[in-house]
Amino acid sequence: MFEFKHFKEGKKKISTKCWAFLEREDLKEGRHLLELYKKPTDLKRKRLSLLSIKELYLNVRVEFQLPS
Repeated sequence: MFEFKHFKEGKKKISTKCWAFLEREDLKEGRHLLELYKKPTDLKRKRLSLLSIKELYLNVRVEFQLPS
């Protein structure tokens, strides 16, 4: 799960802007496009709503490395 936060200058606080997730079954090496969802973060994913009507994606490249 990825949660994106931003600083609100007027209120002097950090707020969640949007979030994305990658299923454990889909976690493999390579590139992934993750959709961005509106807050609040719903870890059970019962009510998902996209951040925008435009196609916005988080581009993630996953690499696994064995400890040396």
